[in-house]
Amino acid sequence: MDTRATIEKAIHAAGGARRLADVLGVSIQRVTNWKRRESVPGKWVIPVEQAIDGAVSRHELRPDLYPEPDRSIGHLEERRD
Repeated sequence: MDTRATIEKAIHAAGGARRLADVLGVSIQRVTNWKRRESVPGKWVIPVEQAIDGAVSRHELRPDLYPEPDRSIGHLEERRD
């Protein structure tokens, strides 16, 4: 999915640009600019993810800032002292 479509998905999940803007406490112009510029600024990625209950992940919104999480469990070792 391209960035613009991902941002549109987030806006839709919030119930529209106005609703997302209201929840985040920003102007609707700011939200529509994200779509137009095809980028959500880094400081807004986690608040957007939280506002839409994870319907779009931070990785989907900004893979350059939030790489795909490692889903393997082999790297997780429980330390026992």
